[in-house]
Amino acid sequence: MQGANERVLQNRLETALLALAEARRQAELDLKAKAQALRQALGQVGVAESLLRAAEVSHQVAQARLLAGTGTPLDLLQAEVNLLQARRNLAQAQVGLFQAYYAWLEAQGESLVGGEL
Repeated sequence: MQGANERVLQNRLETALLALAEARRQAELDLKAKAQALRQALGQVGVAESLLRAAEVSHQVAQARLLAGTGTPLDLLQAEVNLLQARRNLAQAQVGLFQAYYAWLEAQGESLVGGEL
């Protein structure tokens, strides 16, 4: 009877160790995925910043053209719309970056409640 109990306990231990190894593997995969998402979000912020700079230049050109008499008020308004959209896109990219960052921290086991940022 003692031998049967030991085999049962040994089987439970082996099952628990396998489950632990699988959980560790899943956590490592999750961390890698979150790190990749963080890198991608950082790249999106960079792209949005570049597009914002281009929209700012286009807006300045539209203003200068209007003052020089070679542009129209509609050109300037369109440049303003493009500038506002670029600002909005940058803000959205920054939100995505923060979300990815906190997801990455959480995947590392960082406590996000009550701690300092």
